[in-house]
Amino acid sequence: MSVPDRPGSARPARRPDLVRRDPSGKPTGLRRSFADLWSPRVLFVDTHEAARPLWWVIGSQRSGTTWVAELLDPAQRARLVFEPFHASWSGVARSLGLGWGTYLPPEVEHPGLGVAVDRIAAGRVRDPWIDRRNRRRFYRSRIVKDVSATNLGGWRQHRRPADHFLYVVRHPFAVAWSLRQLG
Repeated sequence: MSVPDRPGSARPARRPDLVRRDPSGKPTGLRRSFADLWSPRVLFVDTHEAARPLWWVIGSQRSGTTWVAELLDPAQRARLVFEPFHASWSGVARSLGLGWGTYLPPEVEHPGLGVAVDRIAAGRVRDPWIDRRNRRRFYRSRIVKDVSATNLGGWRQHRRPADHFLYVVRHPFAVAWSLRQLG
């Protein structure tokens, strides 16, 4: 479609830019939400195979748990379930009312937590915080990385003895230095 600008010339009609953009040039508003829907963090398939033992990577914050979880699966074929029990950011933890560092002895039954752990192990949990590191569209296994529920490690191991648990320990001075650098 052409709109004459001056006699004898034709120039393509300029459509108004309907996409609102933030100062960095990224789309905002409706276009941004459609782009987010196509992101692998939102649109992916987890086959829900709970029969496979999964890896639980636990440790203190800034100890390298994310790095270790990524080392376990360098090709990123496993879904990284990122901090499902983080008290401030995860919907799973908020729905259970878990605080940071909650402890349960292994023999104590907690029905809500048991259901949540089974859903996480089966890949049936979706949350923007939990799925923020996903990069693929199809997953058949999971690695759960968590720093806020290390005190639940014994409880989880008692409930799911076939799973692999990896507790990451870093020198305490290095953790303190990293936390200080973070702010």
